Amino acid sequence: LTLSGFFRQIENLIQLDDLRQSYPQGYTTYSNKDFGTVKGFELDFDLRRTNNIAAKVNYTVSFAQGTGSSSTTTSNAVWIDETPPNFISPLAFDQRHTFNVSLDYRLGKGEGPTVGGTKLFENFGVNVLAVAASGQPYTPSVEPFSVIESKAPIPSGGINSARMPWSNRIDLRV
Repeated sequence: LTLSGFFRQIENLIQLDDLRQSYPQGYTTYSNKDFGTVKGFELDFDLRRTNNIAAKVNYTVSFAQGTGSSSTTTSNAVWIDETPPNFISPLAFDQRHTFNVSLDYRLGKGEGPTVGGTKLFENFGVNVLAVAASGQPYTPSVEPFSVIESKAPIPSGGINSARMPWSNRIDLRV
């Protein structure tokens, strides 16, 4: 059983910057302005093979926040002629909860039932991998918006204030 914590500070991420006071006219450029932090903890459980069964279980909770996760995080605000916000919000890769479970069942050499003098399932194995993760954030926008308009969709909430649904996957290998 292992419990570990982590913290990472990310600096100088690129952000669109609207320079309106420039001569002879304003323009938009990229600047190293954004920053973020990622913090959380991880719990690991590793069961060594016991009675032909091995298991690995992992749970991670993390919080990724900052002023922007990509150069286009504030591009809609710049496009609709607004001043880009400079506040902390969830980053696009902020995934709060992640579960991983791996179960493995193996029969070794000379193990398993005998059928007609032969070990039918000798060296047989089954592996199941299950992954579940909470949804990642996104910025909701007013729907529907006109494709004909020259403006970007208008956000209906804060940057990355809504969450996608949970995702899960189960893989089976025999």
